[in-house]
Amino acid sequence: MIALKILQSLLGLVFAFYVFKALLGKMGERDWTIAFAVMMAVFVVAFVRSRYFFGG
Repeated sequence: MIALKILQSLLGLVFAFYVFKALLGKMGERDWTIAFAVMMAVFVVAFVRSRYFFGG
């Protein structure tokens, strides 16, 4: 159940990655890297909070 949720989150992350890449295609490489780093930070925080929520 939890593994399924993690997999779903990873698929969402991949989808978001391509959406960001399409939207930010006109941006410079540095701006793109910063945007991706922020997105990863949000994902990690959400993952940790979900682990606390599930008591895992």
